[in-house]
Amino acid sequence: MSDPIGPRRIAIWSLVSVAFASLVLTMAGFGGKAPRSVGWLSLIVFLVAFVASLREAFTDYKARMAARDARNRATAITMLATTLQSQDDEALRKLVRKPGMVGQAASMILKGREKSAGKS
Repeated sequence: MSDPIGPRRIAIWSLVSVAFASLVLTMAGFGGKAPRSVGWLSLIVFLVAFVASLREAFTDYKARMAARDARNRATAITMLATTLQSQDDEALRKLVRKPGMVGQAASMILKGREKSAGKS
């Protein structure tokens, strides 16, 4: 599944573009095709843009991994709830005491049963 390009990705690629352009100017400045002061200034801009793009890319990576983990956890709980659906209420109450996803899935089933019993 591909994620749409968000503002953070646009910022990352903008910083990469700035870093590349300033790297070209740095090489021109130190290669004699532009004044040496342009080379030094471009080197500083390159380093700042490169470090900023790495930082933003790492932050984006962590956010995407956290979102993926949350989706995977929700899917696992749903699958557990589907598996536990056939259990009676007493067995589910015992499972609610267990830590982790099994307890959460059993709790979800019991709450759903309470809501459906209240509506009847």
